[in-house]
Amino acid sequence: MEFSIKPLVPGRNASGCAVVGVHAGRKLSDAAAALDRAAKGYLRRVLERGDMEGRIGTTLLLQDVPGIASARVLLVGLGPQAEFGENQFRRIVTAAIAALTRTGTADAELHLAELAVGRRDIEWRVMQAACAARVAVYRFEQMKSKPEEKAPALRRIALAVKTQGDIRRAARGLAQGLALAHGMTLARDLGNLPANVCTPAYLADQARKLAKHYRLKVQVLERGHAPIEPVVLGEHAHRGAHLGGFPDDIVPGDARPAPGGSQHGGQHAHRGSLPCAVRA
Repeated sequence: MEFSIKPLVPGRNASGCAVVGVHAGRKLSDAAAALDRAAKGYLRRVLERGDMEGRIGTTLLLQDVPGIASARVLLVGLGPQAEFGENQFRRIVTAAIAALTRTGTADAELHLAELAVGRRDIEWRVMQAACAARVAVYRFEQMKSKPEEKAPALRRIALAVKTQGDIRRAARGLAQGLALAHGMTLARDLGNLPANVCTPAYLADQARKLAKHYRLKVQVLERGHAPIEPVVLGEHAHRGAHLGGFPDDIVPGDARPAPGGSQHGGQHAHRGSLPCAVRA
């Protein structure tokens, strides 16, 4: 999915879908009000029919709105304006992306980062929007011979900002948000892999690849780095060990250093997982 940042005027862009917010009580956000003016009151008339109240996370898709250049308009419920904060912001972005993926649109313009979120600035709002959007479309298909579902058509998202002066700070937020999403995606991929694939050796290899790509310094702890007390490994851990999952330079299992050594937790043995000790 591609992201861009643009100072967009709602209703004037030939996008696949324009996404705007509606607060509880059918109160239009600034961007939604601008669309409504361009559509000569069409949005308000739709809301007055009772199809949407503005409850947090709800969505309503409108097609071919008169006077609007976008093919679709997606209304997203923001909840009570007085209660709209950080958690609500992330929730409405996730709801918007989920609704967009159920349509055939290939691109969309989001007028959500323009919303006021406490004292958070445009950099934070774009960071959270990009991260939430990327995470919302996460799909794990590494172990599938054929994808179960057709991939969503959505490919491009333009995050709208109000002025040209917002672009630089928004760009920093976008870079941070995509970096966060990449890390979360990697963590979820590793967590979804079976234990006989995601062995300590595999984790160590992933750490080295990250270090090489991002020019980081990484130390994979070797056996004997600290005195290790033997522990009982779970069924999946034994399978990983049997398949050669314990290299000489990794600490296997729920490694508990002897008194005086550093502590790396003790919960994982109950789940049969194999934490990898890596220092960056």
